[in-house]
Amino acid sequence: MPGIELKYGCSFLEKLYSAVHRSYSPGRCAHHIVHNAAQCCVPSHTRRGMASAGGVANFVIFLCRRVQFPGAQVPLKCLDANDTPVYAFDFSAEEFDALRRAHRKDAHLHFACCDSKLALRTSSTGLRHFYHLTSGGTCAYAGESEGHLRLKQEVMLAARAARWDAECEVQDETGAGRWRADVLMRRGKARIAIEVQLAKLPWAEIRARQECYAAVGVRGLWLLKQDNYPVCHEVPAFQLRMVEGQPEVRITPPNDSVNVTMREFGGFWAPLSTFVAAALSKNLVWSPVSELRRVDIRLRFVEHPRCRCGRPLLIPTSLNVAMPYPRHRGLLWTVLPGKPFVPNPGPAWLNAIVDLFNQHFPQKGSAVITRRITEGRAFHAHQCPSCGHLTEHEPTRHDEKLLTHLDIPLDQLPAPLPGTAEWQFVHQWWLRMPTDTQLQKSSPGQMNLPFDR
Repeated sequence: MPGIELKYGCSFLEKLYSAVHRSYSPGRCAHHIVHNAAQCCVPSHTRRGMASAGGVANFVIFLCRRVQFPGAQVPLKCLDANDTPVYAFDFSAEEFDALRRAHRKDAHLHFACCDSKLALRTSSTGLRHFYHLTSGGTCAYAGESEGHLRLKQEVMLAARAARWDAECEVQDETGAGRWRADVLMRRGKARIAIEVQLAKLPWAEIRARQECYAAVGVRGLWLLKQDNYPVCHEVPAFQLRMVEGQPEVRITPPNDSVNVTMREFGGFWAPLSTFVAAALSKNLVWSPVSELRRVDIRLRFVEHPRCRCGRPLLIPTSLNVAMPYPRHRGLLWTVLPGKPFVPNPGPAWLNAIVDLFNQHFPQKGSAVITRRITEGRAFHAHQCPSCGHLTEHEPTRHDEKLLTHLDIPLDQLPAPLPGTAEWQFVHQWWLRMPTDTQLQKSSPGQMNLPFDR
């Protein structure tokens, strides 16, 4: 079988690879893939020889060894004869074809990742890229998918549009192999690495790689397909998704299970290019609540007959603690009508806010807001703040009334505990969008990129 390569050369292998790419589909029999490819590329007398001698099986082995199936090793970048990076997406379709012809003639392009022979190709979806024509040993970019390439390309283009220098597939310049960035962005002395992870990765490994970046002064930013990551300042991580072929980044915390709401919250998502541009322009803000130190509180309640002490009671039915910033995820809680045996004690701030309102914002007619008390697993009662009497009552959300108080100092509320709705509300990211230029005067005066701290 090596005689086929010697006889037909690398151009034949390129044609063969393209034919395999067109024939390939997940789960399809390798025999059918190779047979279709051979019909297109292998001369008829060679096909007859293969079939008569059982050569199809040998041809499959040859193909697997010499040519990678689609989605195997397909970087966006290669180097020219002067070791200058060449990016496939910087060329138009006509220019890319001209580059392909020039490379076939003088083989002036090579990979930085390994010693494999190189060829140029445009995928069926129009993605221009390079690919490994021959095996070059262990390659750092084995198994990279077309989706991963497109995401790296979009990150690079967004960084360039923000006037940052951007390069993909960058390794530790010391040669120690401590880190390898999907995209490395530079401006002056600042260096930011963006990692795109479409495969599930243990959080311990992500933290370890983040520490490697920090050790050399590189600030890491992670884009993950998975949604089971913690939200923290040390490792900025965000979820990725595709909507009608366009990548989006989730800014709000994933798996929002600490808030109690009647409707499912899908999260706030921003286009990937918008996210990158905002992050590079100091508009990715960690914990704006901690900076502003004030919150807006909206408490809904229903009226209840008087307590036995004679005070009219107002029973809380929902709570919203929010920031005056668009798309910042607030702290939300509500009663669950018709579900009396579902545990729903309410956030710790609920009773603290009730006490605050009763003390500083007294209601008309000597009415008082009740505190929510939970006994056992799911016994919820309402405590009169005047006499301490517990009232058993399952409120509904009909005939609710609203109390709104803005700019409440955060210091008036208890410190949030990890794993609670209060903690998630305080410790989250917020992305200032281009349309947010006319925010209220309470908006943070300086948007320090958290990686600079």
